Amino acid sequence: MSTFKNDIEYMLSLAHRDNIDAIKSLFFTIISSPNEFSLDEMAKIYYTTYRIWFSLSQENSFDDQKILMYKAYETLFIRSERLACSDAPPPCRAAEKNTADIVVLTGQFLDSQHAPTIAALTHCIYLKKLGFNPIIINCDTYCIPDPFFSGLFYATNIPQFSNAGIDINLHTGMGFTLQENGSQTSQVIFEDNQFEFYQLAGSLEEKISNFNGIFQDIIAQNVDIISVGDANIFADLLARTNKCIVYHTSVETPVASVRAPAIFPKKLNNNEHALLEKLGVTDNVIEVEIPLFHHMKNANRSNNLDMREDEIVFAIVGRRLAREVNKNFILLMRKIKNTISNARFVFAGEALDENILNYADEHALLDCMTQIGFVPDTAEMYRSAHFYVNPSRRGGGSSAFEALYQGVPVITYCYGDVHSIVGSDFSFESDEDILAYLSTCINDQGFYLQQKKLAKKIAAEKDGSNDAYRKFLTEIGIPSLA
Repeated sequence: MSTFKNDIEYMLSLAHRDNIDAIKSLFFTIISSPNEFSLDEMAKIYYTTYRIWFSLSQENSFDDQKILMYKAYETLFIRSERLACSDAPPPCRAAEKNTADIVVLTGQFLDSQHAPTIAALTHCIYLKKLGFNPIIINCDTYCIPDPFFSGLFYATNIPQFSNAGIDINLHTGMGFTLQENGSQTSQVIFEDNQFEFYQLAGSLEEKISNFNGIFQDIIAQNVDIISVGDANIFADLLARTNKCIVYHTSVETPVASVRAPAIFPKKLNNNEHALLEKLGVTDNVIEVEIPLFHHMKNANRSNNLDMREDEIVFAIVGRRLAREVNKNFILLMRKIKNTISNARFVFAGEALDENILNYADEHALLDCMTQIGFVPDTAEMYRSAHFYVNPSRRGGGSSAFEALYQGVPVITYCYGDVHSIVGSDFSFESDEDILAYLSTCINDQGFYLQQKKLAKKIAAEKDGSNDAYRKFLTEIGIPSLA
């Protein structure tokens, strides 16, 4: 390996340990020297760096570099001789547009506790209710490396989902079962809904080869595409000929695609507008303030909790807790414990990092911490929770919405997806503001009951509906079926 490539590997190893200078160097190197990499190398570095970036706390955000890095990667991707549709003219279209079929393209499809997966399914559920025939295609444009760092979250697909002719039954809560269906087409079954499903997995070479064939069919039938998640190069390619929009599942500044308009699920603030204008992507961003959450079918939460008995339970939920629960969050827990002596912190999801557990032990917190791993029914967990506490992170919106739906007040800093969902009522500028709020809840039962009602009210406002989704389609230019 050349010295240049060795330097990249070294910077990656530092970046994984949250070395900010290393991450800045990676962004700068990739943006300024894209021709130094092969497509596979660029794919590996882009995805690895992006996943590290996503897990960083708010003070270490590099939105502008992220967008520039994506554009550098896309340019190299499209120039690849392996991609048949890069420079060739689009194939001939069908004379009549296929108005019923809509492709829901996603770069991550895992299980029903995974927020981007639920987002894709939510689009499909409402499209079906409105008479469309949604077809799910899961395909990322990454070259997923072997996990050379333990604990880094790489998952974009379940390999078994790539098999043809299977029914993929996603269980409400967690897990799935597979069954051959005797045909050549696979389908996803979720909450009594069935959706045609394709997955392009394997090596980058295999994804490109399979996409070349699917590309021809989608173009020829003039099918509209809704790409769910972050920017997807395949969506950009399809946007050359078809109506294709990218619906971002995060409220962070999107990686705006070069061709496909990006749907931003909130009104942008002045700083976000300035950033996008600086990067020249303002024409490709559409702001849509329409709730598109989907509450999964599970049990209702009991309303008979007595806060003055037993422990006060704080729920922390996430797939990346090993990176998101950091020392600052442990210090917040210590302050909460000092304020509420019978506080218990319940962590659902990924196991916490061993170093963080040692740090918690130094602050005498281990005895009030419980890790329950991934749970099949989050509603069951929320029955015993009095508060949902959100670490300083970009994600977490789906679990926070479920907490609100079950009447659990949410505590978050003024940052990220959760802040955007809960609004000012449950967002706090400082630890001191959080402690003051908790003290009021503990000492005033009537106030706490009001907060539970407020949580349910906010969830009801965010919960989707047929009318809301019809309005969403109108705003993005897809006409409703007669």
